Amino acid sequence: MVELSIVLGTYNRYGHLAALMDSIRETVTRPYEVVVADGGSTDGTREYLVAQPDVVFIGERALHGAVNAYNKAFGLARGRYVAHLNDDCRLLGGCLDAACALLDADERIGQVALPFIDGQGPPQVNYVHMDGINVLYANFGVLRREVGNALGWWGDYLHTYGGDCELSFRIWEAGYRVAALKGYALHHYREQDELRRENVESRHFLDRWAGRVSRKWTTNDGHTTTD
Repeated sequence: MVELSIVLGTYNRYGHLAALMDSIRETVTRPYEVVVADGGSTDGTREYLVAQPDVVFIGERALHGAVNAYNKAFGLARGRYVAHLNDDCRLLGGCLDAACALLDADERIGQVALPFIDGQGPPQVNYVHMDGINVLYANFGVLRREVGNALGWWGDYLHTYGGDCELSFRIWEAGYRVAALKGYALHHYREQDELRRENVESRHFLDRWAGRVSRKWTTNDGHTTTD
């Protein structure tokens, strides 16, 4: 029985994706599956994914935007919990197992935000000031599949950016907590390629939350208590 579905979209990042898969296999002990939506890669990614026994592969002919890719992958997830990651991440330690344990322990938590390391800095998480309070959002997170299904996952009005923020905000609005995972992290390499530079329709996210979100900041390793 699958307990954890690990969901991601990818395009022409074979080296990063293979390294992420290695880190998943090295660190995740719960029964898991990996659901990957590929946007028509030409660098060997598709051939690699087809050959992986623990991967559910969604092969697209062309790029249709990250939000579309992730929503298709979310739709095939079977686990009780669902993790959304980037293909340029590496898991450190047992961060996904620890996130699942936190969800096991507290039904009020709808999603666990995974601290991440960009470059050489310390682990960090992101907050925004929203509706007069501080709200944590998960750039990379593990949530209850039933919550994601009820809320519709990432907003389908989006294209490339904003899906992770949108989901975290709607989880919070639905009455659940988004909790930071303490003592664990993943490494985010933040690959600066054409996918990172694309920013189609991201303005729609800012328009959707206009007047409600006033600023954003990061903290080290989730050690603030304002979530």
